[in-house]
Amino acid sequence: MKKSDFISKLLFLIAKDEFRCRGQKTFANFLVVYLKKLDLSAHEKYDFWRIDQYVPQIMLDAFEKLRVGTEEYAVVARKIYEKETGVPVPNVTDIGESSSLSQCMAIQTTLGFLAKDVMGKDYIEQQIDSYFNAQRHVIQQYFDKFLRTVYRQSLYELIEKSSVNGMSGKFGETTLRVFSTAGRRLFTFARQKAEGEIDLTMIGEDSDPQLYSSGMQSVNANFVECLAMISDVIDYWPTTEENQKLIFTGNKHVTLDVIAALSAAE
Repeated sequence: MKKSDFISKLLFLIAKDEFRCRGQKTFANFLVVYLKKLDLSAHEKYDFWRIDQYVPQIMLDAFEKLRVGTEEYAVVARKIYEKETGVPVPNVTDIGESSSLSQCMAIQTTLGFLAKDVMGKDYIEQQIDSYFNAQRHVIQQYFDKFLRTVYRQSLYELIEKSSVNGMSGKFGETTLRVFSTAGRRLFTFARQKAEGEIDLTMIGEDSDPQLYSSGMQSVNANFVECLAMISDVIDYWPTTEENQKLIFTGNKHVTLDVIAALSAAE
């Protein structure tokens, strides 16, 4: 697909006005202007050159222009987008810079669905996910390492034998809090900083010793901090059962804190 074809398809969608979520039409209109201004002359002189494989990068550049651009067309579109969605234009790549919900909604609906509707190809949604959610995928990979080296080796059994729902332990600079309730198990990796706590919470099924069902629940830390906190627990986890029981113990405050957080979210 050439740039001109992409613009034509965007204009067709805009004319149909059948968008799936708030803010998508505004971004589509903005993307038309952005693409018209985008200088691809170095590539477009070749008949064989297409933008298909670069759509995720192009859409990210455009969305960042919408988020922080100072040109009048960007400022105007940003105000409209934020009025329609009720939230600031999110940073869609950097973990911890915007709310997880805003990031996920923008990636899946505003960007992923729009790209699919324009290109008519299912694979583009996967490309959008892989590119925009790269940091989330790496965090999941680090958490999976924690599952292999800590949870499945001994932590699962330690939790299962506990008589309380909440447990915690300090590993280097990081505190790990685990809470089990209603078939779910939450793992919160946290550090204290001068400005307050940073944390990452992953969640999965409490009855699954492999925890293949895990995923990110919430994040209040940047990408590097998330990896560092998970690594702390992996690196400092004791090798003997005796020391594991000493360092990771029942903690009623974990239970109270998580119940309060879950209630606040309802």
